[in-house]
Order: sequence, then structure tokens, then C-alpha cells
Amino acid sequence: MKALNQIELESMVDHLRDVLLKAPLQEVLVSGGWVLFRFYPGEDFWVLIDLQKPAPILLPFEKKFPIAIKKEKKPLQLFLQAHFIGQGLQDLQVEKEWGRVIRFRFAVGDIEVRLIPRQTNVLVKAAGKTISWDKVQDLKQSGVDNSELECRSLAQLKSEWLAERQNAGGAAKTDPLAVFEKQKAKTLEKKRRAISEIEKMLSENPEVRYRSLGDELKALQSLNVRDDLKPLLHSEMNLAENINAAFAKAKSLRDKQEGTLARLSLIRNELVALERQTFADSVKQRNQKPAAGPAKLKAGEIKLRKRELGDRLVAYMGKSAADNLSLLRKARAWDYWLHLKDYPSAHAILFREKNQVVSPELFRQVGLWIVSEGLSASQQSGDFDLLICESRFVRPIKGDKLGRVHYSNERIQRLRS
Repeated sequence: MKALNQIELESMVDHLRDVLLKAPLQEVLVSGGWVLFRFYPGEDFWVLIDLQKPAPILLPFEKKFPIAIKKEKKPLQLFLQAHFIGQGLQDLQVEKEWGRVIRFRFAVGDIEVRLIPRQTNVLVKAAGKTISWDKVQDLKQSGVDNSELECRSLAQLKSEWLAERQNAGGAAKTDPLAVFEKQKAKTLEKKRRAISEIEKMLSENPEVRYRSLGDELKALQSLNVRDDLKPLLHSEMNLAENINAAFAKAKSLRDKQEGTLARLSLIRNELVALERQTFADSVKQRNQKPAAGPAKLKAGEIKLRKRELGDRLVAYMGKSAADNLSLLRKARAWDYWLHLKDYPSAHAILFREKNQVVSPELFRQVGLWIVSEGLSASQQSGDFDLLICESRFVRPIKGDKLGRVHYSNERIQRLRS
């Protein structure tokens, strides 16, 4: 819709002055590009300031604002709440020499509203301070010829505005395709970075370095090895101890490499599947019959990662300690709690049908997924112990804000390949 012209604005302000003079300001809300004032001249009366730059507007609404909004907090709103709530409006005028500029006058200070396209702003002065919605620009005196302007009625202005903004909540509508593409790009980048770091670690082949250290120590029968191997020595150990430690470390790294290669293969497969996924695929997947999962879980209630394993098995992992704790509370007694031993933040819930048997291979897949999603790339090398127990045996520690739990009746599965 078109922005308010000078005649429409002056007519609107005359109407508001008649209704709101001496009325106390009861509430200030912000949402997206909106500022909302709630006055009380005998009953609730809302004044909307829509600061969208192409077409800013001022509109009154009696009794109830017609659109549900998502409340936000901004410095300007907090300043208004602190200084103007309960204060009666003393005057309301259009600053005609500046064009579409309105001034709300209170005993404690002024609220200046600029509804000039591409120069929209709200400036508040009180207690010797000035705060603004946006960066303040210098105004130039207006020379608009009002004689040729057409004037829309208040009803027409409301109708036009509501037609464009109904159910928008003061913010731009979310484009599902844009959200999908943004999330896909973010996840792809994360997986590519993890693959790159694991490949780099494998290319460095630390097993060979430790084996070379052991061979050189044996050959020289001295700790005076070449410079590139010296950082691997243990200064507190003697020659024999360093030889044993070097060969033991080489063997350990060789064994751990199997698990690292398996995780690398898993991430690569996930990357290929995600690269092929289209928006239509994601919509179809959401509309399919859901796998086993928390029936009481509402969309957006908990921030989660999800992995479907087929046969109505699905694993969830929270994105924070609080999310993991909320997820645990949604789990049924027979669902599995899986946790990487010695890594407090990495755990998941495997939802299943009651009495459904889960194979060690499926537990391994979930365990490797927890490693790839829950740990940084530098932590993903080596073997891991996966704790597995039914949710009935897991209890949050009362009063613990970090999401820690007590568990019992667990079993351990080694993650290697």
C-alpha cells in the first residue's frame, strides 16, 4: 500500500488528539518493524506505528489490536516503559515544517515519530537523554503541495493495511524454500569441514611417526633422535620406557584408525544424500508416517537433530544440555538412552516400538552419528565406549542446570568399525 500522505496524516492526528488527550500510556510493545502504544481513554486504544521504510503508516485500533504479535525487547521500548508508562498525553501535533513528523508530548518528555519513506524513525527524549529506533538522519523542511493529494478514509487505510499484513505478526513471512536452502547449506558446510579435518588427520598418519620413533630409539639406543620426532618423546621416561610407549601408541593409533575410517565413510554418505535432497524430498519426508518418536513433542518445542534408521526406529539428539534434558523427559520407559562415555555433552535417545529388538549394528550407527554430530572434528579420532540403557533407568539430577543424570543397568558397546 501507499504511505500516508500529508493530508491523511494530519487528519489521523486530529482524530487521535480528540480521543487520546490526557489518556495515560499503559503499554509499549515492539514486534518486527512495529511499535505499538496502548493508551487508556476509558478503554484500551491502540496506536500502531508501522516503520516499514517504503510505506510507513500510523493507524488507530479501538479495544483490541486485530493481529497476534510476537513481542520483542528493544532499547527504545525499555526506555519508554521506564519513563512514559502511566503518563498522560498532553498534546499531539504534526510538525508541518518537516512534513510527515508527529510529536507526542508528555510531562516527562516527547516521542517524535517520523513517517517519511526511507527516513522512518522514532526518537524519544526524557530525563536528559535521547534514544532512537534507527540511526538519526537530518531532516529538510517540507515543501509538499497538499492541494493535489488524494485522501483515503480511516476505514480504507485500515482495510488496505490489514489486507497486506493480516497474520504477518509484524515480520516478513518465512519462505520455507529459503529456510530449507539455508539450513541445507549450513549442514553441508559442517559435514565438508568435518571430512576435510578427518582426511587431514589421516594423511598425517601419526601411527607411522610413532613407529619411526620406536625404531630410531632402538637403533640409536639413545634419546637423541632427529628433531621432528623429539616432540613425541616423554622427558620423564627413560630410554626403554620411551621405546615401549612409542610402539604402544603406534598400535593404539592403528586400531583407532578403523573407527575413524568408518566415521569418515558415514559422513561422506550423509553428505551425498544431503546434496541430492531437494525441497520436495524434505516436504515429502515430513508428510510421511512418522517413525517411532516422542508423541508429545511439538514442532519447535525442542531444538533437535534427527536420524531415522528404518523399521520405525529414530534417534534424536538435543542441541544443548537443556534440549537433551527435555528430550529425556519425553522418552518412554523402553526407549534407549545412548551416551558416549567420558564425553558429557554427547548423548541421544533412540525411540523404538515396545519390545522391539535393536541390533548392535544399529546401535553402532547411532553411536557414530553421536560422534560426528556431537563432537568436534579434532575429537573424532579414536575408539569410543557407547553407554546403552533404557530410559527407565536414567534420572536427571535434581537441581542440576547442566542436564547431568544418574543411570544404571547400562551396557557398553565399543565403537571401532
